[in-house]
Amino acid sequence: MRVSHLRKLYGKQVVLDDISIETLPGQIIGLVGNNGSGKTTLMKCMANLIVDYQGMIISDSSLSFVIESPAFYDGLSVQDNLRVFTILGGKSTVDYDSVLKKVGLFEARNKKFKQLSLGMKQKLSIARMLLSESRTILLDEPFNGLDMLTKEYLKELIIMLRSQGKCVIVSSHILEELGEIADVIWYLREGKIQKVFNLQDTFRIYRLVVKRVTDVQNIIPSKYRILGFKDNVDTSIIRVQIQSADISLFLKLLIEQGIEVLEYHDSTNDIKELILEEGNR
Repeated sequence: MRVSHLRKLYGKQVVLDDISIETLPGQIIGLVGNNGSGKTTLMKCMANLIVDYQGMIISDSSLSFVIESPAFYDGLSVQDNLRVFTILGGKSTVDYDSVLKKVGLFEARNKKFKQLSLGMKQKLSIARMLLSESRTILLDEPFNGLDMLTKEYLKELIIMLRSQGKCVIVSSHILEELGEIADVIWYLREGKIQKVFNLQDTFRIYRLVVKRVTDVQNIIPSKYRILGFKDNVDTSIIRVQIQSADISLFLKLLIEQGIEVLEYHDSTNDIKELILEEGNR
């Protein structure tokens, strides 16, 4: 899917402003931003639920989506709802019991949709997604209302869809969940894509805690990009971007200079930290 110069207004208010982005098969994209940043509107435009926009959206594959509140028939049971959407999707035979067991709804298969909790409704949305053969999938806040086990299952499911060559775009305010699965992050703020973060880049962001040394920044060669530095009472925190293959050499350099490294870890997938850093520039 390719989005070119997308612009959407509600009256005189600009909600999306000149957005140009592109997806690739076999990719998990995390869409993040504050409330009111335009995430749901962007997804609705991509899903063709909103058509009165300026710009162009081109898709060369089928698309399915779960946006905002799950839409099902209140008076039908869980299983009958799935049957309806199976027929609408043109499929003939489906192992409903297997799908419902996967999402933990087998025992509730005869319950009417209006009797379900928010978490169960989200699970039913996941089950409906399993019936889809679309190549592009849009999920708007899919982790809302889910228990821990179902969240883990959903993450595994999204990863499985990626392995099948599908593109999954997930909006969520639960940044930790996205950081565990996303390949790319679209950071949307005030209607604009402020930054695209590639979480699979060989350049990684490492967070190091060292024994406090006042001139540690002068010791680190300029070829290493320092993203952040903070002194505490007894320690200093360094955020540095380097090739993953160079981390051992970097640590060796610090140790040879007499700097005591207390801890370090790859924080590339810490989306909250990436956004805060971007906002401080």
